[in-house]
Amino acid sequence: MGSVLRVVASAALIALGGCSQAPAPPAAKLWTLFDVQALYAGGAPGSQAIAANDGLPGGIPLDLISSPLASDRSSTLVARTAWADGQLVAFLTTEVWANYPQVWMQPAYVLVRRRFPGEPLELVGDSEQPIFSAGPTSGFYSPFVQIVYAEVPPDTVAGTLTSAKQILDGGYPLTVGDAHTMPLVPDNVALPSTTELNTYTLQGMGYLEGALVPYLDFGTSMFTWDPATNVVQEAPIYVLTFIGPDRSVLASPSIPTILGAGPPGSGVALPGGGQRNSAYYRVHTVVVPQMARVFAQPGSQLQIDLQADGLGAFAGFAPDASDLQIATFSGRVALNAGDPSQGVSGCFDDPTLLAADPANPKSCIWLASEAALQANLDLSTEETTAITVNWEVTDLVVPESGDVPVPQPAGPL
Repeated sequence: MGSVLRVVASAALIALGGCSQAPAPPAAKLWTLFDVQALYAGGAPGSQAIAANDGLPGGIPLDLISSPLASDRSSTLVARTAWADGQLVAFLTTEVWANYPQVWMQPAYVLVRRRFPGEPLELVGDSEQPIFSAGPTSGFYSPFVQIVYAEVPPDTVAGTLTSAKQILDGGYPLTVGDAHTMPLVPDNVALPSTTELNTYTLQGMGYLEGALVPYLDFGTSMFTWDPATNVVQEAPIYVLTFIGPDRSVLASPSIPTILGAGPPGSGVALPGGGQRNSAYYRVHTVVVPQMARVFAQPGSQLQIDLQADGLGAFAGFAPDASDLQIATFSGRVALNAGDPSQGVSGCFDDPTLLAADPANPKSCIWLASEAALQANLDLSTEETTAITVNWEVTDLVVPESGDVPVPQPAGPL
């Protein structure tokens, strides 16, 4: 009997030990444009969010990535806006990861040949048709690729080598080329027809495991990586959040995110002095002080959207602001706007104070750059989310007037 009790007690201790084990880590998740399109095809509304429980209030609604499927079952990527060092830039989102500790650069093979010994290498076929090594259903899929030129026999016919396995099994000489951001996309996804997109965003066809697949090419080396491991290095983006009356954390898609500096070497100059930065970002949230306000004209769509998102109390306006000032500052968050309802004065009291002036401490302090966040906010409120994104900054949004651009309803990601 005593031995039976000892066995039972041992079993109970084992069971208790099992209960005290640390919980399993959250599952790693990847959403590509194929997943977004499948959700739409299954009846999901554009307001349905992905990564909803991974640290970003509200997650990422589908219609911040692409427009819903139309009657011809096509969809269009959505161009949105963010602040980059005080300038407004346009960007696209093509992939979202949650709980991925790292993402790797993958090879994409391009066939080249010499027709005769000593002659220069030439493409096999009329154009580059990269052979991708990992597809969107693979946990190793990545839009960040390194072009690898495979030198094949001179009599190789285009379309006969169409998989990474064939390249590796063939033992062909390989030469490493440039790194590109080249997401694979469904064949009925279109780029937005807007002037914000630059001319170096290309569309093409490549191969994946023997089948043709469309891709986008956003250009060379817009990301950096560890050469020893091929792990892509991430840069930060910041979503401004507000504390609601019930102490809940609120965010609005109508307030553009703030682009942090990419890793060294990840940016190239754009017209106007801006930078087209790293393509791989981790999402951070930062709580702004209770007195911060979003500049929004009463009755405007921006004000209506902020109200719908629970941020009506955080909207503010300078009553005598000119049309130009309204166009310039709508959607910006000012740290020292003031609050007439509480009898607190601030820079929204006087339109002449809207333009930031370092010599005038009463002028608006706008949160439109990483430097402004670091200088003016308590970054102990910063939270690092489990979400990373391929976030393609495509160009500066430059208005015809040449003034500071107007933030369009955008969304945090």
